[in-house]
Amino acid sequence: MNVSPHLPTVFPRRTLFAAGAAAAFAGCGGGTSGPGPARNLQGRADGENAAGPVVLLGDSVFDNAGYVAGGKSTSDHLEEVMAEAGEGWSAELKARDGAVVEDVPGQFAEGELTGSYAVLSAGGNDALRSASILTKPVSVATEVFNELADLRESFEARYDAAVAAVADACQGRLTVCTIYDPNYEEPRRQRPATAALPAFNDIITRVAVRRGLPVIDLRTAFVAPDDYANPIEPSVEGGLKLAELIRTVVTTHDFAASRSRFYTV
Repeated sequence: MNVSPHLPTVFPRRTLFAAGAAAAFAGCGGGTSGPGPARNLQGRADGENAAGPVVLLGDSVFDNAGYVAGGKSTSDHLEEVMAEAGEGWSAELKARDGAVVEDVPGQFAEGELTGSYAVLSAGGNDALRSASILTKPVSVATEVFNELADLRESFEARYDAAVAAVADACQGRLTVCTIYDPNYEEPRRQRPATAALPAFNDIITRVAVRRGLPVIDLRTAFVAPDDYANPIEPSVEGGLKLAELIRTVVTTHDFAASRSRFYTV
């Protein structure tokens, strides 16, 4: 099976965030001129990261076996593409359907992520739990914005704590995923959901840039109906797309440089 028909698009953070992100980039020790070939773990050239286990943490974006009607789940696909990456690569599913960000540190034991590459997809269920504010009667629009601001601040604290715990456990070899838009057929459900998610994705990307972590941007990767098994879960096709992106990141990203990059198809 040919699992790499094309290379994913890679967006350096300075391209995505322009001047604002450039300042953050400089704060992480980056620069505007290339110093030559990037060096990765153990002095290997870019694209030759040391092999190791890839551990999936978070929610049903990874733990989607129950939604693909006997087809291959995201973790099934990842096992295959990592085996094709070469000797020493493997995949392990620790994510759990229904998990929220507070659950993430409990998905691994102390020392269990040492030497691993961790990939985190979390926040979608937190957003779902907050969906009621979109249908709540209010007298003025500012009430909604104030509640959304409260949710955003609470989510930032919880998400940053989860990311810190995982990053420390895997020695910084952590990749995070944004939350993709749902795929509701009814505009009355789709439009409010896509309007509210940027508040959560803004936190995910800010935390990643602050910590110099790579980001798999599922907002721009999951764009076709075939990517979804239902309005909010990845399909067999979507899972394969995500597995290929994960393989690209863990085998090529320069984790030692602590520079945030965005990856998509």
